[in-house]
Amino acid sequence: MTDKRLVLSAIVITGNEKFTRSESAEALKSQSIADEMEIIIVKFQSSAKSSEAEAETATGPFIREIRMEKGQTLIEARLTGLRQARGAIVAFIEDHCVPDPDWAEWLIEAHRKPNRAIGYAFTSGSPDTLLYRSIFFAEYGLWSHPAVEGPIKILPGNNISYRKKDLWALRKIYNTGLKEILFFPEKPQQYGLKLFMEPKAKVAHQSCKYLKDVYLAHFYFGRVLGAARAKGGQWSNTRRTLYAMSVPLFVPTLQVYRICLHLRKQLRPPWTFFLTSIPLVFCLFQVGAFGEFLGYILGSCSVERTLDKIEIHAPRIGLKR
Repeated sequence: MTDKRLVLSAIVITGNEKFTRSESAEALKSQSIADEMEIIIVKFQSSAKSSEAEAETATGPFIREIRMEKGQTLIEARLTGLRQARGAIVAFIEDHCVPDPDWAEWLIEAHRKPNRAIGYAFTSGSPDTLLYRSIFFAEYGLWSHPAVEGPIKILPGNNISYRKKDLWALRKIYNTGLKEILFFPEKPQQYGLKLFMEPKAKVAHQSCKYLKDVYLAHFYFGRVLGAARAKGGQWSNTRRTLYAMSVPLFVPTLQVYRICLHLRKQLRPPWTFFLTSIPLVFCLFQVGAFGEFLGYILGSCSVERTLDKIEIHAPRIGLKR
């Protein structure tokens, strides 16, 4: 049941036992409307912890902690957080994202209109080097600050917000449809939810510390995405082959082009930074495209859990303060 005092539930999936003392957690606790929101921490256990450690993390009237059993997936964790949310608005945010103090306030304002999935504007929360700038452009260049308010074609599935009743309206297809919405960034539109960018809801994203984890994440995500699209659409072998052959040839270039279109809309586009980043950005897109190619041809081969492990446990690098 929705608590009338709680307008927004921030849902964080983490494998970090010390998350409640992290920069991300402190930013969530310090929101301008903290008394109108709750923080749901869905935690993957890396090992057994003492009751004292658990009691230490379970603090604050608006902070709730849910522990997942070993072997459960990231999507299952997100569904668990969604079921437990008491706020009218549910906002998924990664444990390595640091929201601005008014992030939640702007999301509530944006959700006054129904049937919307709201995305955030991103800045880099990692050191300002060529490596981490390139990773940021590859992963969040399409939604980089300053973004333009209004409808948008695609949003990042791990950082997105919904009105809870809009999602529950889809419960007739709960076992498949809701999982698809939480995984496929383009799916909400197919089920009647409009994708919308709220540029004033800003978040700083911390990149993976090691480049190998970035490459592996792009490869495994591409493979899972390709396999899921082909299986969900019941594609024929001919269609699988055609998509598989075209993805490495066209998709990386198309992704770079889309980022250029987004940057053109900014008042002062960071062209110098982006142009110097293109070689690594293109390589990351090519790795993802190769994974998608294999997904269409061979399926996922159960790499979902490997992808989850990277997303949840890979070390991140933030700004030194």
